[in-house]
Amino acid sequence: MDDGQTPLSVSPETVTLTSSTDVCLPAAGPTVFALGGTAPYSLRNPLPDAIGLSSDTIARSGEGVTITFKGGCMQAIPIVIIDSIGNTATFKVDYVAGR
Repeated sequence: MDDGQTPLSVSPETVTLTSSTDVCLPAAGPTVFALGGTAPYSLRNPLPDAIGLSSDTIARSGEGVTITFKGGCMQAIPIVIIDSIGNTATFKVDYVAGR
């Protein structure tokens, strides 16, 4: 619900993908959902060369953004979601080698 009464949150709060090899090749990731706050939402990605987002905005609470990994291992990279009145929520992205 994006009525401004429910605090802004994200689900999941941590995204972890484990490669099936000893390197982190390009791969599809999950969708992360914005919840609460006041829509619309914007996203801040500190590593656009390594992490792809299906959009840099989310229109409504309950909608999400899908992550793609462009290659390269990473840990605890924060992606920030900002609602229309400036509230923020962060989810962290990990992509780790499996072997």
